[in-house]
Amino acid sequence: SRAVNSRQEHVIPKGERSLITLEDGTQVWINADSKLEYSHDFLKGPTRDVYLQGEAYFDVTADKSRPFIVHVQGVEIMVLGTAFNVKGYQGEHKIEATLVHGKISFSGASTDNVTLAANQRAVFLTKKKRLLVETNVQTDNYTSWRKGVLVFDDQPLYEILPVLERTFNV
Repeated sequence: SRAVNSRQEHVIPKGERSLITLEDGTQVWINADSKLEYSHDFLKGPTRDVYLQGEAYFDVTADKSRPFIVHVQGVEIMVLGTAFNVKGYQGEHKIEATLVHGKISFSGASTDNVTLAANQRAVFLTKKKRLLVETNVQTDNYTSWRKGVLVFDDQPLYEILPVLERTFNV
């Protein structure tokens, strides 16, 4: 964690993960090989904006007057108070949002605005500019990394290897 100009930056190297609590009480679990940035005056604007590269799980403190927005590779995920996982590593050509409870909206310059309900997952394919929404997902498969558990369900080896590399720094 370090201050850069007027921003706070949390850079998590491969092989590690971190839990931070933002000024508003929001808890953020940041996965390996990820970076989270936000302004020092995070609570002073009309929205609470954070910028993610990589993967993080958010348990957002509700504040109807100031929506919480996660910016990841040109996509915005807006929430008032909920728990969800966001994954958007550079070079993977997809951005994923998995909603555990509450509601979030998923939008970007090249996709329609989609609102997700609990146990839904959105995957935006950045090269194809295509958004897929899955319902009734097992959210633990996508969020258990924060507890040190990796779950792979019928995934090809080329998707599993980068996860192992980031998690164990090998």
